[in-house]
Amino acid sequence: MSGDDAIARADLRAQARQVLMTALLLAVVAALLRFAKLGAWSFWSDEAATLRDAQNLAGVRGYPIGYALIGGFVRLFGDSEFAARFIPALVGSLTPAAIYLTGRRLFSERAGIIAGALLALSSYHLFFSQFARYYTLVMLLGVGAMWCGYLAIEHNRRRDAALSVALLALAVLTHWSALMLAPALAIYALVRLREGYDWRRNGWTLAILFGPMLLGLLAAFPQLLHFALSWRAHEGFSPARFALFWIKMADRVEVPVLLCAVAGGWMLWRLRDPRLAWLAAFAGVPLFLTALFVGFAEGGSRFGLVALPPFLLLAGYLADQFIDLSRDRARTVAWMLLALVLVSAGLRDAFYFTAEQGERPRWRDATEYVLSKGEPGARVAAAAPEVYDYCARRLGFPGRKAEPLVIPPCEGSYDPSQSSDAASRGAEERATFYIITEQVSNMAPTAEQQRWLDEHATLEKSFPLTVRLLDYSVLVYRVDTVRGTSTTK
Repeated sequence: MSGDDAIARADLRAQARQVLMTALLLAVVAALLRFAKLGAWSFWSDEAATLRDAQNLAGVRGYPIGYALIGGFVRLFGDSEFAARFIPALVGSLTPAAIYLTGRRLFSERAGIIAGALLALSSYHLFFSQFARYYTLVMLLGVGAMWCGYLAIEHNRRRDAALSVALLALAVLTHWSALMLAPALAIYALVRLREGYDWRRNGWTLAILFGPMLLGLLAAFPQLLHFALSWRAHEGFSPARFALFWIKMADRVEVPVLLCAVAGGWMLWRLRDPRLAWLAAFAGVPLFLTALFVGFAEGGSRFGLVALPPFLLLAGYLADQFIDLSRDRARTVAWMLLALVLVSAGLRDAFYFTAEQGERPRWRDATEYVLSKGEPGARVAAAAPEVYDYCARRLGFPGRKAEPLVIPPCEGSYDPSQSSDAASRGAEERATFYIITEQVSNMAPTAEQQRWLDEHATLEKSFPLTVRLLDYSVLVYRVDTVRGTSTTK
């Protein structure tokens, strides 16, 4: 081996060590945030449902991977909030390193570091990393599928095409929202074809990439149709929900990052850079499809998480170019602006851990309050009965169960005056039940239901929480009855 070859090999090893250390550093920073107070937040209704399904995989249909991973960990370490959220937090800690590696190859070392740091500090990603669900895994697998698809199309790599299909299949088996990445890759390929892409020379690569995707979509179409019809769109398409989704996503991505991403995209557009088409398809297609879905049915920003990486990559590219093109004092200003964006993200995280309390309604506090009343005969109706049951069991009351919330009460529901036990104790016996409501938009009582509560129940305790001007409070109402007559009003 010549001296030059030895030097080149040594340089490559040093570079590999540097890349590995940078990736590890980003993972450590992300982990410090994602494992902080991981078990402190109360379960939300979706998390309780995940725990239930993860412990009964035979009943899971469609996307078992996330449930299997969470269920396996819970069986080994118990069904605490920490254990149920461990896998999402671990995957969320590793994803900034994956974004860094992608940005490094797509743009530059510095652009990759900035994109990875933005993800590590993202409160949007932080929330779902501390959420007993599978969206962080969908995002990680989605990044891999999109990147391998990009390499396959741009460099005619059949192995990358097959790997992209495999990663996308795993992502879909984790959650259906990953399906939105297939049309994103297809649109990117169509854009490249219009730009003179040689499809004849690369035909086999395209067939390997899109053939299985098309067959998979056709095979899954009946199940997707059934799933879509199962969502009740009470009022048809809602332009207000459609518009509100985009506002929420701008807030979730964070406005400084979004502005940097738009500016970075504009720079690539001026250069006619094909990387913009990939990033725009990666971001735009999943978000538009999710917005349509939310317009027809109640949904949330969780399905948009898969589209977060391209925004961070574009923001990282802009910051890298801004620093590179600046000189002397201007470069100092560029670094200061980047620091301001990172500090802004850090402040959002600080708010998440303090005032917003992990963005979780305080179900544990509400359950503990009702149980502390020491009324074993009282009945409880809750907007999220599974969460109440879980909290009661964790607090040492495994026999205390909540009933599904029905407002106003109907015969045979949770009205204690209808129980034979109450009637057998005579007319002077009082029966008590608690009604626990949640103020989050898709679970809050309707106006008619709220009127019934105001007329027939007493608001006994409020557990307030505000998340970005939205009311996430949990309210505990009490109703005392004698032979079916309310005594509270």
